[in-house]
Amino acid sequence: LGRMFDGIEYRGSGQSVVEELAEYAGVPVFNGLTDEWHPTQMLADALTMTEHAPGKPLEELVFAYLGD
Repeated sequence: LGRMFDGIEYRGSGQSVVEELAEYAGVPVFNGLTDEWHPTQMLADALTMTEHAPGKPLEELVFAYLGD
């Protein structure tokens, strides 16, 4: 896949699968969602918050994480 793409976002099942993909891909692999982690969700949440608070810089927004 690394020959066709500059980066890969993997959204799928096991964490071990995305780690193996990252090991062999040859390009950056972003974890979009696995059974253990969802690290890119905060980026999407930050974008949504800035869209709903026009004119307010990201540094002035308050974030709270609730969950498992």
